[in-house]
Amino acid sequence: MNCELKAQERLTFWPGKTNAAATVMLADRWDAGSALMQAASPQGWQDLVAASALVRANQDALAACWQAAENMQKDQSGSHL
Repeated sequence: MNCELKAQERLTFWPGKTNAAATVMLADRWDAGSALMQAASPQGWQDLVAASALVRANQDALAACWQAAENMQKDQSGSHL
């Protein structure tokens, strides 16, 4: 087993490790996690930020879409009775 694999095994998620990362980084878990994601994958982080902005900008349209889908599901389930 190589060193990289051993390190990955040690870094497998469990809640205490997120607290440890936050403590080491002198940040809360949210900010520590954000910083770790940004450092690990700058492009992935930018994609996440862009997706979040897209959802926030279209929140009303998305809510209407969800409501329409729920209504359609209710209509379809009621028609089979």
